[in-house]
Amino acid sequence: MESGWMQISRCRSPRSLDAAQRGALRSRHVPLAFAAALTALFGGCADDTGGAPPSGSGEEAGATSGTVSAGGGLASGSGGGETGAGGGAGGDPGPASTGSGAGGDPSPAGAGAGAGAGAGAGAGGGGGGAGPASICPGGPYAADPMPVGGGPKLVRGGFDYVEGPVWVDSLGALFFSEIHPEAANPPPLNGPRATIQKLTPPDAIEVFIENSATNGLGIHSDGNLIACTHDTRSISVFDLGSKQRRSVAERYMGKRFNSPNDVVVRSDGNVYFTDPTFQLSGQSELPTSLYRVSPSGEVSVVDTLVTPNGVALSPDEGVLYADEFDRGRVRKYTLQPDGSAGPSSELAGNLPKADGMGVDCAGNLYVGWRDGVEIIAPSGARLRTIQGVGEASNIAFGGADRKTLYITGGSSLYAIEMNIPGYPY
Repeated sequence: MESGWMQISRCRSPRSLDAAQRGALRSRHVPLAFAAALTALFGGCADDTGGAPPSGSGEEAGATSGTVSAGGGLASGSGGGETGAGGGAGGDPGPASTGSGAGGDPSPAGAGAGAGAGAGAGAGGGGGGAGPASICPGGPYAADPMPVGGGPKLVRGGFDYVEGPVWVDSLGALFFSEIHPEAANPPPLNGPRATIQKLTPPDAIEVFIENSATNGLGIHSDGNLIACTHDTRSISVFDLGSKQRRSVAERYMGKRFNSPNDVVVRSDGNVYFTDPTFQLSGQSELPTSLYRVSPSGEVSVVDTLVTPNGVALSPDEGVLYADEFDRGRVRKYTLQPDGSAGPSSELAGNLPKADGMGVDCAGNLYVGWRDGVEIIAPSGARLRTIQGVGEASNIAFGGADRKTLYITGGSSLYAIEMNIPGYPY
């Protein structure tokens, strides 16, 4: 993903790797869209000697403190420092193009020498240069994820209701949904109108897509925006260039979803999303559930939950988290190598109005809820509470070093600089 970049191992498709290997790859990065193209063109055999770095709900949104652990060993370090940006894009990954590219030298001054020969639209690799820092540099990470004396700052207020932030590194921008609860979509469309807003730091905000009908946003495996779209009660992808929309999943067993709410994508293409009834204006056809869409497009139920809401993945992609708004609890699911879910257990409770979630590089889980954002260790220990944002609806890490935590809460967007970098969805 941009929320997930990947280094391809020689002669191995990313989907042939186990969860631990995929987790390690997430922090030594080639864009997934490029990785997929290389895999398709060369049967999974590609060289990459460099690296480049590489979220929603829409309803309502116990302060604790303590010493923060290093995250229980879930983080995967890149160990390569900054990397040359050149070479990785040798050959445009179009249907009729071929190409290869050698990544830049893995140092801040790496001079990437890209080479590409493309049939059709194939283009040669770009030159080198210092690339941005890896999303998850090698630990150990700070003992405390919270800065001393720092707190969230208002980026912009005055929205109707904001949700689903996601950072897109290639554009250096944060995207988020603004839901307009008082403006209904015309029948037969479902739910309220919504807009995708774009923030270019520090504070330039513009409408990216009008009438998007979106809630939670994430990064699809092709690098574009994946979204929970309540107008058609579906999961959709918006092309970042053309802004065109296509469907990913609309039904299960022939029946329509309720109002998909939050979504996350694993690096092998598995999609996980929650489906409560928060934006449902029509008739419910299915129980409120947590779903998986396999890379082949098959939809299956992970679990049936009461008001399922936020969803997130651990850094090694071996654990799926989902929370329940009304019950105020977070559940964790062990994921199998193919992306299917195994046993589940409760990670944390007593989180009224549990909402959107995110994860830092140490494996700590950030949960939006009634009192702000709760930081929870992989063990379930509650570490810190970020207050001053009202009822937090969702979070995402962004910025060049991925240490800026963006928080949506009610009608406002906030930001706070953290001590540990995190994932951009």
